[in-house]
Amino acid sequence: MLKNQSYTTSIQIPFPPEVVFDHIKDVPRWWTEDFEGYNNKLNDEFVICHPGAHYSKQRVTEMIPGKKIVWLVTESELTWLQNKEEWTGTSMIFELVPDGDKTTLSFSHEGLVPGLECYDRCSQGWNIVIKNRLFNFITHYKMANQNNVAKYTVAIEVERSPADVFNHIVNDIPKYWPEDFEGECAKLNDEFVFRSEGGHYSKNLVTEFVPGKKVVWLVTESIRPTDNFDWTGTKMTFELKPKGNNTVVEFTYDGVVLENEQERLVQICDFVIEESLYNFLTKGR
Repeated sequence: MLKNQSYTTSIQIPFPPEVVFDHIKDVPRWWTEDFEGYNNKLNDEFVICHPGAHYSKQRVTEMIPGKKIVWLVTESELTWLQNKEEWTGTSMIFELVPDGDKTTLSFSHEGLVPGLECYDRCSQGWNIVIKNRLFNFITHYKMANQNNVAKYTVAIEVERSPADVFNHIVNDIPKYWPEDFEGECAKLNDEFVFRSEGGHYSKNLVTEFVPGKKVVWLVTESIRPTDNFDWTGTKMTFELKPKGNNTVVEFTYDGVVLENEQERLVQICDFVIEESLYNFLTKGR
């Protein structure tokens, strides 16, 4: 392996190393929810599995609190590669260096080098995972603590197949979402923007995309100019479940909300799903 050519990136985070270190270990919150196992101490093992696309087993080979974490990939199967085990034997390394009241986090995937079949696609993926998802997860935890973290689910049932409903949810967003839409939501890592009157703005990243079953949007940037409210880090999830000849759609908002706006959040979610999306799927309007 050519260590000096391995994929490397770095981000600066406005919190001390101890805070950054603890958040790195919370893998399901920033990499993927398809996580099984443990990664809290030396020799712990965990598995990341996206059925039909990615499987990898990692072992914690180094852990220095507030300074460094190393995961060794002991097994892997990337089904979209000719050599499906390209990740096996590679290591993911997190190194933290204090910089005043901030921390510089350097991440390397040692062994992921130019020339490997997966290099371009995996490098793009790590750019999003580290620079976007992990950065936003850590930097917005304080906001979540200062406000209320809300998790609200609303569901509808329609006489359509899951595949049909899923296609409409991801391809026809302007027809049911009450804000102006720009961008794409057709595959994993697509990005799109919502805008509305008064400068209300949010940028969203597709972090999970399982056709016919599930799509997750992560808010990566947001602002409401009237009061500077920022809900970055919020996740919005659509889960589809067959029920006879029908499909049940569950929508979940999981993020921050101002204390005096919890009722408003429920009203908005109910309107978007129970009225706007339901009417579009059942009546075409």
